[in-house]
Amino acid sequence: MKKTLKKYHVTLKLMVNPSRDADSDTPETVGVVFTVDAESKAEAIRIATERDKSKASVWNSYADEAETIRPKVKVVGNDGNVFAIMGRCDAALKRAGLRTEAAEMMKRVFAAKSYNAALNIMQEYCDFN
Repeated sequence: MKKTLKKYHVTLKLMVNPSRDADSDTPETVGVVFTVDAESKAEAIRIATERDKSKASVWNSYADEAETIRPKVKVVGNDGNVFAIMGRCDAALKRAGLRTEAAEMMKRVFAAKSYNAALNIMQEYCDFN
């Protein structure tokens, strides 16, 4: 069974100077944000902590599910050729800064077994209007 991954923005609060103020309960921290794909918030935090190369102690951490960006692509009134639609989806994703998603979509569309399967894959990434 295929895992369902979600995109999370994880913020790690890293201790910069843990003994900054002996009277304060809060150490001096710096926030570092990671974007990771994971099944749960807890897994996302674990992955982000592993990716942090600073070796600083994590004082606090939290994860929020990332908002899915689906750029709009005009399909009606344009060429219905699957490659033309794929090209418009690819360009829209890249304009939105989603280069990794564009490459992933192209790979999946090229492996699709039918026109409808290819359209369904493209609609996972783009909003057809």
